[in-house]
Amino acid sequence: MTYTTRRSALAASLGALCRTSSAASPLWRLSASSVLFRRLPVEGACEAIAKAGYSAVDFWPDTFECTHLNEIEKRLGPSGLRDLLARYQLKLSAFTAYRQASSARYGELLGQCGGGVMVRDSQYGQFPNRRQSMVDFLDSLKPELEAARKYGYSLAIENHGKALLETLESIRIFVELAGHSNLGIALAPYHLQAGGESVEDAIRIAGDKLIFVYGWQKAEKLNQLPGFGPCDFAFLKTLTEIGYTGYVNAFMHGDEPYDVMLNALTHSRKFLSRVAGPV
Repeated sequence: MTYTTRRSALAASLGALCRTSSAASPLWRLSASSVLFRRLPVEGACEAIAKAGYSAVDFWPDTFECTHLNEIEKRLGPSGLRDLLARYQLKLSAFTAYRQASSARYGELLGQCGGGVMVRDSQYGQFPNRRQSMVDFLDSLKPELEAARKYGYSLAIENHGKALLETLESIRIFVELAGHSNLGIALAPYHLQAGGESVEDAIRIAGDKLIFVYGWQKAEKLNQLPGFGPCDFAFLKTLTEIGYTGYVNAFMHGDEPYDVMLNALTHSRKFLSRVAGPV
């Protein structure tokens, strides 16, 4: 079955106009996660991400041994964060709250900081009737989606191993059922690769519901980052194919000494730019 969306149809039309002259440039932008510098205060993480050449930052919470969202909440506040981002010429790409309680906790703050994307997980366990489980899960999101509508941000559910949102089929079910305009998918190539699923197919199925993408691959340590491990990140071309306009966010689990991470993140940014063309 072919999955066509308004955005992919528009992208195809624009692509046809551009092919006679030059290749179309991607519409997406580059971001990086603050958790890569979790041992630094939030100011240090922003400085490092800007120094590596990224245009935006995704902030992480203490559930991942990262204090950055907490610092924004308790020390900086919305105006302090805006000043910090302006200092390093960064945009706010996302808050990765992940758990439901954190999503509710940081929703108003995200809105006060200008909105964007709130990333969280789905559910874990066994799902003999995945469609019904998805119906129930989406129903449980109503309070969070009301907050997203009220405060002007989008809620992005990440695909994960052994989770409700995991396989291509579960992404297909999600897209069919998730009608709320403030609800979408945060795509983690790592988990798709771990399950032997096609990242390109996932992007095409997600279509307009794709609102955040991790620059992340199934590998160990620094090889998780773009430009290091086995993945050539050719799936980025599929993002351009569907007209994706969000962020590709460099990410890995684990951390390295500052200089090592800074150099690796800079290399990843250059690699992503070469793979996809101008960004």
